[in-house]
Amino acid sequence: MKTIVHILFNMKLGGTESMLIDIMRQQVDLGFRVVLVLINDEHDAEMINSIDCQVEVKYLRRTEGSRNPLHLVNLNWMLLRCKPWVIHVHTVRALGMLFVLKRRIVFTAHCLGIESPYIAKAKRVFAISNAVKDNLMALHGIISTVVYNGIDTTAIKRSATHNKDRFRIVQVGRMLKETKGQDILIEAVAKLCQQGVCDIDVDFIGDGASMSELKELVQERGLAHCVNFLGAMSRKNIYEKLCNYDLLVQPSRDEGFGLTVAEGMAAGVPVLVSNLAGPMEVIANGRYGAMFELGTNEVDNCVLQIAEIKDNYGHYKHLAEGEALDFVKKNFDVARVAYKYIEGYKI
Repeated sequence: MKTIVHILFNMKLGGTESMLIDIMRQQVDLGFRVVLVLINDEHDAEMINSIDCQVEVKYLRRTEGSRNPLHLVNLNWMLLRCKPWVIHVHTVRALGMLFVLKRRIVFTAHCLGIESPYIAKAKRVFAISNAVKDNLMALHGIISTVVYNGIDTTAIKRSATHNKDRFRIVQVGRMLKETKGQDILIEAVAKLCQQGVCDIDVDFIGDGASMSELKELVQERGLAHCVNFLGAMSRKNIYEKLCNYDLLVQPSRDEGFGLTVAEGMAAGVPVLVSNLAGPMEVIANGRYGAMFELGTNEVDNCVLQIAEIKDNYGHYKHLAEGEALDFVKKNFDVARVAYKYIEGYKI
């Protein structure tokens, strides 16, 4: 039985971590021995409990920021004992810690702007989108293989209902406005209210460093009655609740892919994204979702698109429940993604 070793620093609530849990489950089902090595001693208990029981989880228990060389020795010795067919690294910093079995190392770039020279250690590099692929070529001259992030489309609840009394919007992600752009959505809703469009509710799902600042912005704009911060939520709960919304908005300023956009589409919910290359790939450059342009007028652009979707909701809902849903199943289902990784491991 061939062994696949995956390496992460932490197992916290996030797109990469959630995707990897699904990928590992699929790889176990395909008949591989799967090992997950977690470098740092910092994890979300619910995420750990979500890992398939047949996956062997090994803990290095390194403290964040530690320079103790013993961790490097333990990590490499741990890998040697696993006798891996492939070592799949998901964090570029971890590449710098590997000194053994170099011909078996592959790396997935999950974001844009990776500057680390350690990326050259990988025998093969995967990119989660064409946007990330192009970025890797521009920064490092590295040719990578695109394997989109995958989701378990069968686990996401779908509903054909529409909230007629209130237009319900959801945004899912870490509360980091510099990258995820939650402030754009808040300002857009404030402008819509000023224009007399007051039947909108917004739920933010996630936690992060910008939470306090975003809550203050909601208070300043007088939106406490219609904007809610639900905090971090398990993926199971998110998959149950997404279908209850009328629109998912992902107003990111920096995004390599947009896993939550794909999840919204899998729930049959119309989606609105910023015009970044990664999220635009998820909606096939506007064919299966709406977009607004970032920049000087980004709030106004977001306002116009929300109003357009709300006023012509029948069209967008029909698209979401039909062609958009089919597109997600065909391109982003985790079973397909797992198979593509297995094929890519044959180096």
